[in-house]
Amino acid sequence: MKIFVDGSKRAAVSRMFSVWKKMGHDVVDTSKEADVQLSVIKINVKSGLPVVLRLDGIYYDKAENYNARNSDISRSHSMADAVVYQSKFSKVMCEKYLSKRKTKIYDIVYNGVDSSRWSNPREHDGINVVSCAKWRRWKRLRETIEIFIEFLKHYPESKLHIVGPMKR
Repeated sequence: MKIFVDGSKRAAVSRMFSVWKKMGHDVVDTSKEADVQLSVIKINVKSGLPVVLRLDGIYYDKAENYNARNSDISRSHSMADAVVYQSKFSKVMCEKYLSKRKTKIYDIVYNGVDSSRWSNPREHDGINVVSCAKWRRWKRLRETIEIFIEFLKHYPESKLHIVGPMKR
């Protein structure tokens, strides 16, 4: 199968190229050469090909009009032939706040990361909470810390691990 990637080849998508190659698939530069279109976050190119939409999640900040901010994502969600969500939580939030999918075809791929890297966890006390992002206001770091402080009241041995660069 030949895959046309519509838009930016983000890290999660780029990591999949070698996997697709091993499966006998190729990433091609134009939709004319392709069998399927992979769109990331929103559909930018209307190629006439079957479209798989890759979604990490939605914008959700009560301080702003998140419905308007999500309008392009919502439209793409309803137009796609299949959706690949970044996590189960991502799927739940997208299904709750975006327009209904036109098909029931979906899958969950956790950022294209080889999960076997974490297959031998160390024993520890408490609960580790890990939050990773390129931190921007809409990623809600402050709220993450605030809710973790409440969480500590019930699970005092827990640790919060914040990973990723912060943009000011």
